[in-house]
Amino acid sequence: VWTSAVTATYSSPVYHQSKLYVVSRGVLSVVNADNGDRLNQIRLKGARVTGNKRFGSLDYASPVVVGDRLFFLNASGQMFVFKLDKDVRLLAVNEVTNDKELFWGSPAVSDGRLILRSSKHLYCITDDGGVANTVDKN
Repeated sequence: VWTSAVTATYSSPVYHQSKLYVVSRGVLSVVNADNGDRLNQIRLKGARVTGNKRFGSLDYASPVVVGDRLFFLNASGQMFVFKLDKDVRLLAVNEVTNDKELFWGSPAVSDGRLILRSSKHLYCITDDGGVANTVDKN
């Protein structure tokens, strides 16, 4: 139907209210799903580089949308939280942990909880912001 210059390196785009949200190489792009036009482009400022510097923060995980919020977890364990409105705006950058862990899996959302998997742990974050549980991978 249409083509676009916006591409994802590793993660999958997420669709919400006639827009596609694509994260690649430390940039969130907002694309009109009807015609492929790029509506906005936001650099993920403060993203820590993990791994090969050529690939930035290694955006393996796909973003998820919950209500009017978009959550993107980079490989360094930084969770970028955006408010999805007429204009997309960054609300927060949260550090999941201070430990050296890699986050390559996409977050899962279930029953008011956000589930995150790192190279060392499985995290369950409740909707009130408290950490419900951390489970060793072993």
